[in-house]
Amino acid sequence: MINPEERGDYALYLSNIKKKYNEYYVIHLWLSDDHPALDEKSYLSKGVYSLLYLTQAFNEVCLDKSLKVLVVTTQVHSVLGSEDILPVKSTILGPCKVIPQEQDNMAFRSIDLESGCDWGSSLIKNLYWEADTILPSDFKEEVAYRGKYRWIKKLEPCDRGAQVVPYNRLKKQGVYVITGGFRRHS
Repeated sequence: MINPEERGDYALYLSNIKKKYNEYYVIHLWLSDDHPALDEKSYLSKGVYSLLYLTQAFNEVCLDKSLKVLVVTTQVHSVLGSEDILPVKSTILGPCKVIPQEQDNMAFRSIDLESGCDWGSSLIKNLYWEADTILPSDFKEEVAYRGKYRWIKKLEPCDRGAQVVPYNRLKKQGVYVITGGFRRHS
């Protein structure tokens, strides 16, 4: 059993299994609950810090092996616009995006589930499929399951067109009055 707040637990667990496999899979479920009763520190311990501790321990114990992490959450993404989200849970996306860029032997994928979803066999099969198909470039991908649909966040460049005319409000040798920003806060 791993206590998410104890960094040593990760290293101990990995040292016990390090000789068995060349590739490791972790399905991280500590933020997959819908209970907003936890305080901010608990969410951070089960999210950001647990991934940092896992990464540090893996580098100490299994540096020559590869790690694939599927991070499963609820209440992180607003896909349909009607979801209740908990912003503190979204802090887990930082390590999901940064760690694979710094560690060549690690791949992460973030999956956000619908609150109160049915953890039936089809969802479990989907999660196993997600874990099995993780690639090193997947840190860019944010996936959400809503109902029977799989959503992928995609960013595309916006074509602002040739109609944009630059407008410079400041003029050379102009005189300007700057107000605010200098007040001291006690």
